[in-house]
Amino acid sequence: MFLTYKHHSIGTIPWRIPNSNKWRAKVMVQWNEGATLRTQQFDSKLDGFGSEEKADLWAIAFGRKWIDDGKPDLNSPPAYEIPVKTRVQ
Repeated sequence: MFLTYKHHSIGTIPWRIPNSNKWRAKVMVQWNEGATLRTQQFDSKLDGFGSEEKADLWAIAFGRKWIDDGKPDLNSPPAYEIPVKTRVQ
């Protein structure tokens, strides 16, 4: 899924964890900083989600929260969790 949020592009790529019924997701956020296109990627938690939709919703919510929080440096694992029940509008 791809969407625009506060002049940023958020892309999500959900995938099934091999040999399980769980799903993970990658989040890619892109934005322009002057003449430079910036990209930041994040992966969901290792234990995964119960469905592809939940993984996708988590990815969107995480991207939005990261933007709303001022795009903090999260090179280490994220210090906060995003509830999966967040709905996309």
